[in-house]
Amino acid sequence: MNHTAKRNFDHLSAQLTTAWWYWKVYCQLFFDNQDRRQLIRNTVEPIFLQYHHSVLLHVTLILARFGDRSETFGQANLSFKNLIDQLDVSESEIIQNQEDFAETLTSLTDIRNKVIAHSDLRRILDVHSFLPSKLSVEKALVSAGQFMNSIEKNFMNSTTAYEAIVLPLTGDGRALLILLQKALAYDKLEELGKVNRGYWRDFGSEN
Repeated sequence: MNHTAKRNFDHLSAQLTTAWWYWKVYCQLFFDNQDRRQLIRNTVEPIFLQYHHSVLLHVTLILARFGDRSETFGQANLSFKNLIDQLDVSESEIIQNQEDFAETLTSLTDIRNKVIAHSDLRRILDVHSFLPSKLSVEKALVSAGQFMNSIEKNFMNSTTAYEAIVLPLTGDGRALLILLQKALAYDKLEELGKVNRGYWRDFGSEN
């Protein structure tokens, strides 16, 4: 693998790892179980709703960029097709994995083009297609990892378990929810007169 291709591969690998990190935290907050979703509704649901939309669209954007053509108006893109061109590969597994990944992107690319990069009126007004589905994102993430690993295995004789990323115990979605649960418990103690009322009020008194 030449220097340029290795640099591009490393950047793509880092972006895919980031996408998986975002996705794991997202799933911890919104999909793991009903109790967690209820906790969000009982605390600062509007802020979590903003986070929900932002992460979905950001991960969609990362994945859609992976599927871009090799060049746009003569300028190289950081994409899977460009990586293949840099490597000048012809292995059938690599080519097939790239094509399989491209097939998972149909809905995500449409959202990138009509919701993120451009406000298509019909698409924006259709609340049912404004955001990608959980299944479509997960399929694309898994497929992207398969493509990257086919490259890594062929040129470096190794693979990366992108989907098995380990989140920090004190910095993931569950850690945040635990802190929110403690905050609710503190509110209860305040109501019961067990702790001084308004102890934390000054913290949020200004913008």
